[in-house]
Amino acid sequence: MSAARSATQAHGKRDALVTLAALAALLLWDLSGLDMPAARLFGDLHGFAWTNTFFLSRVMHDGGRLLAWTLLAALVIAALRPPVAGPGPSTPAQRFRNMTKAMDSV
Repeated sequence: MSAARSATQAHGKRDALVTLAALAALLLWDLSGLDMPAARLFGDLHGFAWTNTFFLSRVMHDGGRLLAWTLLAALVIAALRPPVAGPGPSTPAQRFRNMTKAMDSV
């Protein structure tokens, strides 16, 4: 086995352990019951205090949604337009297939 392959496997094992540790911490947090007292620090029976603020509702929520749709449109346009130069898929069907693969991976 080559050194690069063993290093890749070591990184994969480390990533799996970090993911499992984060999952365990999340499950312990949920089982401890501390999530509700922490949530009460930010809201009450009437909801979150900053629900209707301009920054959170318009900039962060609506702006984020607009940014996501803009990025999706840019991805579709970049995938379906003919390439300017260089190697790559040459037919629209190949470009569409590559675009759907990229979107599936997200």
